Amino acid sequence: MFEKTSGYQNRAFVAGVTLVFSLVIFFGSQRILDQNVTSAIQSEAIKHAAHVSQQVLSDGAQIESIIRHGRTSPDFLEHLNDLLLHGDGLIQVEIHDADGLLRYVLDETLWINQGGAREDQEMALKMARGAPLYELLNPELASKGGRFVILATEPVRDANRNVIGYIQMTIDQSGTATLFRRSFEWLIYAIPLLMVLSYLVPTIVWLFLRRRNIKTEQLVQHLQRRDGLTGLMNRATFTEVAHSIFETPAQTPFRHGLMIVDIHQFRTINDTLGHSMGDALLRNVAESINAAIRVGDIVARIGNDEFMVVLPNMRADEMARVVHRVMTRLRRPYQHGDTKIICRLCIGTHLAGPDELLDDAIQSADVALAHAKDCGPDTVTSYSTDLDERRHRRRKIEAALRNAWEDGRAFLNYQPVIDAKTRRVAGFEALLRLRTTDGELISPDEFIPIAEQTSTICGLSRVAIERALTCAQDWPPDIFIAVNLSPAQFRNGDLVETVRWTLDQTGISPDRVEFEITESLLLDEEPEVDAQFAALKALGVSIAMDDFGTGFSSLGYLLNHDFDKLKVDRMFLEDLKANPARQQKILKSVIDLGQQLDLKLTVEGVETVDQVDMLGQLGCDLFQGYYFSPPISEEDARAMLAKEDTGAA
Repeated sequence: MFEKTSGYQNRAFVAGVTLVFSLVIFFGSQRILDQNVTSAIQSEAIKHAAHVSQQVLSDGAQIESIIRHGRTSPDFLEHLNDLLLHGDGLIQVEIHDADGLLRYVLDETLWINQGGAREDQEMALKMARGAPLYELLNPELASKGGRFVILATEPVRDANRNVIGYIQMTIDQSGTATLFRRSFEWLIYAIPLLMVLSYLVPTIVWLFLRRRNIKTEQLVQHLQRRDGLTGLMNRATFTEVAHSIFETPAQTPFRHGLMIVDIHQFRTINDTLGHSMGDALLRNVAESINAAIRVGDIVARIGNDEFMVVLPNMRADEMARVVHRVMTRLRRPYQHGDTKIICRLCIGTHLAGPDELLDDAIQSADVALAHAKDCGPDTVTSYSTDLDERRHRRRKIEAALRNAWEDGRAFLNYQPVIDAKTRRVAGFEALLRLRTTDGELISPDEFIPIAEQTSTICGLSRVAIERALTCAQDWPPDIFIAVNLSPAQFRNGDLVETVRWTLDQTGISPDRVEFEITESLLLDEEPEVDAQFAALKALGVSIAMDDFGTGFSSLGYLLNHDFDKLKVDRMFLEDLKANPARQQKILKSVIDLGQQLDLKLTVEGVETVDQVDMLGQLGCDLFQGYYFSPPISEEDARAMLAKEDTGAA
C-alpha cells in the first residue's frame, strides 16, 4: 500500500511540475514574442516615418526659406498638403529654427500658420548634433493595440551642411502596425504552443513509459514473490514473512502454529488424469486453504504438492478448527471438465514453544506430516516428542536399506515347510532379513513397509530372488523354494524378465520355484498385474496366495487366477484357543475349499503338537511354524536337508 501511494504522489508531483513549467513556457515565450513583434512593428514604423520625413525634406530650399524668412511658396504648401492627405499617416508638420522657435505649423486639418512663440531649446540642442530622432508616442497604448504614432524629428541643414533648424513630423503608423501585427499574431500563440508541446509531449511520453515500467517492475516483483500457478507466496517470500512472525513472541496464552498440507498420491493424479487436472487441483487446494484460514494467517506452496500455513497467536482448539475447515472444504468433490475427483490429504501440525524458531517449528511439523503419511490419507497428526523417536527410527532403517546387499546388512533366512504326511521337509520359504548399521536385527513388519515407501523394495527383492534360487540349486530336486513378491515389483514392470533371467542363470527347474503374493496386489484389478501373473505361470513356476483369510479373501481371486497354493494365515491358529470349535470349523471350510479347487494348503504359525494333530486330521497338506523350526541360515538349511538324507532323527 505504501509503495502504491508513493507512486501516485510521485506521478502527481511530476504532472504538477510539468503543468506549471508548461504554463511558464507558454506565457513567458508569448510575452517575449509579443515584445519582439512590438519592437519589429516599431522598427518598421520608424522606417516608414523616415521615408515620409525624406519626402517632406525633399525641398530643402523652401524649408530653409521658412526658417530664415518665414516665407513659403504655393508649390511647397501644395506638396505638404499632398503629404498630409496621402503621406502614409502624416498628420502634423512643425518647422523650428536653430533656437527651437516654432516657425511654421501644418496639420491634418490643413490649417496652415506661421507658428507662434513656442520654443523647444532642449530639442534644438539635440538637433544641433545633427542626428534625427524618432520617438513612439504612448508606447503602452501602442503595445495594447492603441494608436501607433511616431514623432520624427529631423535636423535641417543649409548648403554648407550646418544645422539651421529642425522639422518635427507626427506620423500615424497604426494601419501599418495593425497589418504587421496580424501577420505575426499567429506566431505569438503558435511558437509558445509548439515550445510547450516540445516539452509537454516528451514529458507525457516519459510519464507513460515510466508508469508502464513501474507496472512492469511491480509485476516482476509480484511474480518473483508469488507462485506462478496458485498465486500464493512462494517459498522464499513465505520464509521471509514467517521469520518476521516467529521473531515476534506470541501473545500469552497463545502460540504460533504451523501446518503442512500434503496431497495424497498427487503424482498418480498428474500421471493418470493429466497435468491440466493436476494444476487445476493445486489451484483449488490453494483457494480452499486460503478460504479456511483466518485473516493474518499466511499460506504458501512450498513443494510440488505441499502447502505450508503459519497461524500466528493460535490455541490448540482453534488449530483443530482450522484443520477441520481445511479438511471439510477439500473433501468436497472437485469438478474439472468432465472429471470429478475427491482430494485426499495428509496434514502435520505443530504449536511452537514460546522461544521456538521457525526452522525448528518447520522441522517438527514435517515430522508430524511424515507420520501422517505413514498412517495413510485423510490423517492429521500433531507433533509430539515421541514422533521424533519414530522419525529417528525410520531414518535408521532407511539408512540400513541403502546398499543393504552390498554392505552385508541384508540376508536371507529359510524357514522349512513340512509335509503333513511324511513330516519331512518339502521346501523352504526364503525370508528377507535386515540389520541396521550398528548390527540390530529389524523385524520385516518394520522395514518392509518403509522399503516399499522408499522404492528400495524392488532392488532388495530382485537380489533376494537371485540368491534364493542360487541357494536352492544344491538342494535335492524334490525340495521347492518359496519367495515373497512385492506389489512394487509388479508395478516396476521387469519382474517376469528378472525371474526368467534367474531361472536361466541358476538352471533350477521352474516347478521347484514358488512365488507368494498377497491378495492386496489384485484389489485394483490392473491389466498389467494380470498379464504378469499369467506370464509367470507360463514360465512354469507356482504361485501361492499368501496370508489367506486376512484380507477380503474373495473367491473371485481364486477363480480368476491360476493359483497353486493357499497359505492360511497364523491368525486362525492364534484364535483357536479362544473358540476351538468355531475355529476348527472355519479351518475345515478353508481346507475343503482348497481341496475342491485342487489347491494345496499351507498353514502358518504351527507351534504345538496339538495343532499339528488337529491340522493333520482336517486334511492340511503342509505345515510351517516354530514347532518344526524357526527361520534358519543357508548353512543350517543345508545341514537340515543333509540330516534328513542320512535318516537321522
